[in-house]
Amino acid sequence: MERIFPAPLGDPLPAAQVIRSGESFHVADVLVAPGVAPEARRVGETLGFRNLLIVPMLLHNRAIGAIAVARGVAEMFSEDRCEVDRVPRARR
Repeated sequence: MERIFPAPLGDPLPAAQVIRSGESFHVADVLVAPGVAPEARRVGETLGFRNLLIVPMLLHNRAIGAIAVARGVAEMFSEDRCEVDRVPRARR
C-alpha cells in the first residue's frame, strides 16, 4: 500500500479521479466493473475488497482529498449507507 498511496493526482486509481473531478465513485464490484483501472483491480484483489465507494473531501467546493469505504461483498452500498454523499454543499 505504501507503494501506491498517496497516489499522484494524475494516477488512474479511482481516489485520484475523485479528487480531480470532485464527484463520487461507487461500484458494486471493482474486479469486474467497466472502466475501473487495472491498478484498482489489483488493489481490490490484494486487499480483498469488491464494493468500493469513494467520496471527495471538499473545502470551499474544492476537492482536497478523498475518503474510501470498501468491503468484500460485491454489491452496491444501500442509499441509507451513502448518507455522507448527500451532505449539503453549504456544510462541506
